[in-house]
Amino acid sequence: MRGDYQEGGDLFSYVSLEQRIPKGHPIRKMRKLVDEALTNLDSVFDEIYADCGRPSIPPERLIRASLLQVFYSIRSERQLMGQLDYNLMFRWFVGLSVDDFVWNPSTFSKNRDRLAQAGIGRRLFEEIVEMENRSGLLVNADLTLATATAERDAAIDMATVLKDGATLEADKGYDTRKFVDVLKFLDVTPHVAQNLRYPDGSAIDDRTTRHASYEIGQRVRKRVEEPFGGLRQTKFRGLTRVRQDFLRVMAAYSLVRIRNLLPEAA
Repeated sequence: MRGDYQEGGDLFSYVSLEQRIPKGHPIRKMRKLVDEALTNLDSVFDEIYADCGRPSIPPERLIRASLLQVFYSIRSERQLMGQLDYNLMFRWFVGLSVDDFVWNPSTFSKNRDRLAQAGIGRRLFEEIVEMENRSGLLVNADLTLATATAERDAAIDMATVLKDGATLEADKGYDTRKFVDVLKFLDVTPHVAQNLRYPDGSAIDDRTTRHASYEIGQRVRKRVEEPFGGLRQTKFRGLTRVRQDFLRVMAAYSLVRIRNLLPEAA
């Protein structure tokens, strides 16, 4: 028997947003991880906002929404707000009820500098990294001004916090005497791809390449390119703003990696 077609116009709904999200949906794992990271940043948010005045859009909601923008490749904050208005799953992830109004897209611009100056992008990334630092998860990331030696200089800065005896894999662009010597001074083994076109030869000799760990490292190092698949040409200007946006993408990638590593709920 054919059912009657009627326009749905119910005034009230007795099904919560929580009930509408499938139990096995991957967004549930990521929300749990984001909840933990943002809870640890609560004291930082208290410091950067005044104790009086008109209440702002909670920074936690701005950050959750910006992560959704990366997860689902939404092109602009205006389109993000459009989706947040009608997408129940987005509302659930951000923490809005069905009846809550979404904010104006310009709110992101007004709060971006405040969050960037407080280093929220870096702090969020570090909170996520602390949850899991194995199985190909990013452990550090940075964005600097483009110079002839910027990548090697940044790599050395990151290498200073590595444990003694650690290995560092890199491509041929890092095969310089200075870079290799600095890593050895830091007691970090340089597993750098050899650039045999140099007139003086490669800075990496057979004492390094003969080990099986060197070959394994050269295969694994290519995974460092994976997070950059989520990057697009930035619309921001200035190192602080661009770095904030870069770290947001790196944090989103790490969340996806952790979600894939977590066991499925029974």
